[in-house]
Order: sequence, then C-alpha cells, then structure tokens
Amino acid sequence: MTTPGASRRLLSRLNRRGFFGGLSGAALVATSSQPALAQTPEDAATLLEDSLRVTGDISGKQSMAYGKVVAYAFIPGQRGFPLFGLEIYGASRTNRTATGWEKLHKEVGYYTDLASGQILERWKNPMIGKEVEVLSIMNDPVNRRYAVDVSKPNAGLGFRVNRMAGHFLMTREVFLRYPSPLPKAEWPNNSGDDFYEATEMFNDFARLDELADRAKTSVPSIGSWTRVAPWLPWMEMGSRPGWMVYHGHGAKLMNGVADLPKTVRDYAEKHHAEWLTAPTTWVEPNETSWTYFKKVMEKRKAGGV
Repeated sequence: MTTPGASRRLLSRLNRRGFFGGLSGAALVATSSQPALAQTPEDAATLLEDSLRVTGDISGKQSMAYGKVVAYAFIPGQRGFPLFGLEIYGASRTNRTATGWEKLHKEVGYYTDLASGQILERWKNPMIGKEVEVLSIMNDPVNRRYAVDVSKPNAGLGFRVNRMAGHFLMTREVFLRYPSPLPKAEWPNNSGDDFYEATEMFNDFARLDELADRAKTSVPSIGSWTRVAPWLPWMEMGSRPGWMVYHGHGAKLMNGVADLPKTVRDYAEKHHAEWLTAPTTWVEPNETSWTYFKKVMEKRKAGGV
C-alpha cells in the first residue's frame, strides 16, 4: 500500500503535470520501428543525455518551450466537447550533477477562448451556467533529477525511443494517484475526490542527424501532449461526474522568448515577465495547478491579495 508520505515524495519527483514533463521509469532504445532494451549502462547514459538535448540544453544555458492545447469535457453518457484552449510556455536550465542531471524549470499556462484566442481571466462554465474566475497555470518550481541506475530495469530511465525515418522518436507516460491537496470536505466546490488521479502522455521528436553532432548541446524538437485529469478547481464543478482530456502540440523555442506567439509574449511581458527566465537554484516541493489554487485561495481568506 502506498502511504501518504510516499505519495508526497512521488508527487515531488513526478509533478509537472502539464506539457513539459520529466522522465522516470524504464528506458527503451531502438534502431528500427521496434523498441529494444538499452544494452549497457553506457547506452543508457548516452540515451539519457540525448533525451535531455531533445527536451532542453545540457550546457546549462536557458531553454524554452511552447505548447498549444485544446481542453475537452467528457461527461458519462454524452459526446465530448471542447471547453477552451491552453497556451503554455516554460523556461528550463539543465545542469550536470555528481550523480546525473537536474532540470530547473518553471512554466505558465494561459487558458484561451477557442473562437478569439483571447486569454481568459473569467469564463462562463456551460456545465453549471455560471461565470467563474480563471486561474492561469503558474507552476514554479517544476524541477527534476535524472540518473542512470543500473540496479533498476533498463537503468532506471522512463521513456521509449524509436529511431526511424531519420528521426529520434521518444514516448513517455506518467500515471498519477496521490492524496489531493484539496480534500472534498474542505473544498466541496473545487474538488470531486480525495485523491488526485490523472494520466499524461508525451511524445518528443528530433532529427537523428542533429543528434549525431555531439557538440550540439541542444537540438530542435517538436512534440505532443495528452492529459486525462479531473475538472480544474477553478471550474467549480464539485463532485459532478466527468473528466477533462487535453490534446496539443508544441516545440522547443530555439530563439527563446522571440519565438513565442506575439499575443502570449505581450501578455507575459506585461503580467509575468519574471517567468520568462529559467530558475538557477533547486527548490522543492514542486508546484501544481491544485497546490497553486490552494495557495491563492488561502491567501485571500487570510486577507492577502
């Protein structure tokens, strides 16, 4: 049985819960369309380094990524329907450590109107017929450590790789279940369960000829993200049945902030300029939409802004 303490430690290690997730579990590598196990610790170390060159920059310089997503509602007995868009950007710094690597990361996500693309600060929830305040994703930190561990299957890494058609194709999944930061009895309008349960699925793609140049500490990449998760706390869905499915794509921003869509960049520079710079020191625990919502609400209750 998983204890609450163990669940909190798992949450600290795995929490990204968004577009730019980390790596954990078993590693697979292949030279064709069929995955095969990494053969040696050296293979696994090279594979881990390549994965970090795909998702970040192993020189320690800042890297940025951006994702564009649509969030859907699924209610038992009904056809799913779109709710709103989500545009996410993250700033990372990947550093070598004595035991492997660490990624220092923070990210912001803006929910958007699907018709206009406008960033939402309030939203009419069609499922409850009420306008609600929208809380953007403000996750800082979202840090991770990575290491090859030969005592674990496939050296302790957590992604599958195919090398085919000139591309490095990396896939990973994260299945989460841990005590919710928002217990139902304390947050009846914002939480439908005493456990947080969700699934996130990531794909990242890069060119093999780019990765073949070992002098390149970062290579261009694109990716996709799918997430199945509970209603967001600010939607005020309470215990209503159903869940959300997110589906989107993204890319590493090789030119940094300059590559952000203008609408997102302008809004970020006006409201969240400090979020355009990657962290420089390790901080924990990680932040999620649920813990951030709780902090904001508790600060308001205490008389804060």
